[in-house]
Amino acid sequence: MELVFPELETERLLLKRLEDKHAPALLKIWSQEEVMRYTDTDPFTSLSEIQEEIMIMDGLFKAGHAIRWGIFEKSNQELVGSCGFHKYSQQNKLLEIGYELGQAYWGNGYMTEALRAVITYCFNVLGVNRIEALILKGNERSERVVKKLGFKFEGVLLEHSYYKGQFWDEESFALLRKDWK
Repeated sequence: MELVFPELETERLLLKRLEDKHAPALLKIWSQEEVMRYTDTDPFTSLSEIQEEIMIMDGLFKAGHAIRWGIFEKSNQELVGSCGFHKYSQQNKLLEIGYELGQAYWGNGYMTEALRAVITYCFNVLGVNRIEALILKGNERSERVVKKLGFKFEGVLLEHSYYKGQFWDEESFALLRKDWK
């Protein structure tokens, strides 16, 4: 039986499956230095890299480990970013969210709107109890988004990740089902 990818809708946005046809638009976003600055990935430079990433995300969805939605403006169907979850533990009823938005769309409240739909899906459909966000120190925009959504700061994980040739401290935020409004 084929798994049905969940589509989510908000007032201004559609969250749906990323496909190969979206690779050029995704490359425009994931090739931006500022967009990828706080991720564990260097900016993408080719369509083939994007297509490979879409294939990996699709495999993780089919295996029940993650979902990554493309974020599209309803008004013009333009891809503005992506968001989703990974490190999903059905046993422990928790997962970690991740997201990025094209720089041209910063400051419009799109990510808060998109993540509100994702969080609702995770609590109501998947039945998770805890949603985590690990944010690199210094990523103030991302911190503002999760705080707006009710995530609580739990502490700093010193040298928690290693990529781009160095260790990185990450700030841990979490949202519990009982605290979701």
